[in-house]
Amino acid sequence: MRKILLSILLLIVCLAANGQNSADDDWTQGHYYDKSGKKIDGLVADYYLNPSLFNSTIDYFSFKTTKTGKNVKVYAKEINSLVVVGVDSFVVSNSSELKKPFLSVIANNNTKLYATEVSKYVNVPSVGLLIRVLDKKYLDCTYYYGPDPNNLTKLTKKNFVSAMDLVLADKPDQYALIKDKTFTYDNIEKMVTFFKTVQVSINDDNDDSQ
Repeated sequence: MRKILLSILLLIVCLAANGQNSADDDWTQGHYYDKSGKKIDGLVADYYLNPSLFNSTIDYFSFKTTKTGKNVKVYAKEINSLVVVGVDSFVVSNSSELKKPFLSVIANNNTKLYATEVSKYVNVPSVGLLIRVLDKKYLDCTYYYGPDPNNLTKLTKKNFVSAMDLVLADKPDQYALIKDKTFTYDNIEKMVTFFKTVQVSINDDNDDSQ
């Protein structure tokens, strides 16, 4: 019995250590704008945290000004809408439909396409412990569209084509890939990758459009 307990404890320590190592590596160069409009440069992480039993709403992201700097929590109420993380961006939403206020910007047109990102978990049933997997390939996404972050409609298989007609209203060549079923709701991740490749997603040149 003692050996079993020791094995479980070692497993927990190893998983926690792996999680910590992932956390150390999971910082991306970025910036955000505070309430006064000042641009703050540094490293961003943890904006895709999943609400938990102890925190039903995740309303912050982790930030530090340098790699060896102090890790601080930047709350949604402290920023002026837009945060840029590498080639990606996310905005603050006040929509009551969301459990956290952050939305990744997928397409920044008149009708915009957003995604909420939540991390998956590894479950250790023997001790009832949930340990977060930090690698971004484990993210689950829910997609929304609308004119701004506060007015959202959930993207579904039923409204996918009509929604993308709005999102890509000024990009007929790209919408043609929806109509000919190159991209469907079932392979939406492939479509998102395409958007990023052709730079449909928001970039630093149009920060002020949010």
